[in-house]
Amino acid sequence: MSEHDANRTEPEHEPQSYREMRSSAYLAAEDLQGQPRTKTVAKVVTRELLDEKGNPQVRGVIRFSDAKKEMILNVTNAICLEAMFGPDPRALVGKRITLAPEMDKLQGKPTLCVRVVGSPDIAADMDCTVKLPRKTAKVRKLLKTKA
Repeated sequence: MSEHDANRTEPEHEPQSYREMRSSAYLAAEDLQGQPRTKTVAKVVTRELLDEKGNPQVRGVIRFSDAKKEMILNVTNAICLEAMFGPDPRALVGKRITLAPEMDKLQGKPTLCVRVVGSPDIAADMDCTVKLPRKTAKVRKLLKTKA
């Protein structure tokens, strides 16, 4: 046993992908370990982040009270959250949202991403139409999930 192994205090986890092995302050699909997870929103902020080309872009960021990592808010998830809780993002604070890993296309390539799939805090299942620029509108089913 090496000196590093003897001092280890955190639990080990066998990664399922190389992406999972990269450290990031932001939630990735791999962090959900293939399962839906319900998280409580602690705060919603905007932050200037760099896009894929290195250009600064203002993005919404959700901080959770029961998770270390924050979630960068993409357009699809923002539309779903607005459908569930209304147009004021401050209304999300204290709400529980259920996230799940889901395959989608990013720049034409299949990519595992984090999607909002529902909440225990909505009255019933609902449909949400997501219309992105240059894409066909899609109807997403948002579920009243269990706490």
